[in-house]
Amino acid sequence: MEIRPVDMQLFVNKSADVNKINDQSQQNMESQQLLSEEFAKTTERENQSTVNSQKSEDRNIADDGSGGGNKSGSRRNRKRKSVEEEEKVKKKLGGSIFDVSI
Repeated sequence: MEIRPVDMQLFVNKSADVNKINDQSQQNMESQQLLSEEFAKTTERENQSTVNSQKSEDRNIADDGSGGGNKSGSRRNRKRKSVEEEEKVKKKLGGSIFDVSI
């Protein structure tokens, strides 16, 4: 098969286009890889910060539930403790207690 001059001109033009396309695809792959690495680093940092915050929360919460709570939580705890104390006294005395405050 013979290659004519016109065919040769087309081959040269097409090879330049192919090179451009290859360069663009290479750049796209590199940028995609950089983005994925950055995303992986960001995700790892977020996971570490979540783990660290959970650890600090665990330290603030005691076994009895009191620790780092808000005022309404502490009020509930006081109320619950006073009710428990009244029940203990009732069991000891065998009667009921009237609390009158003026």
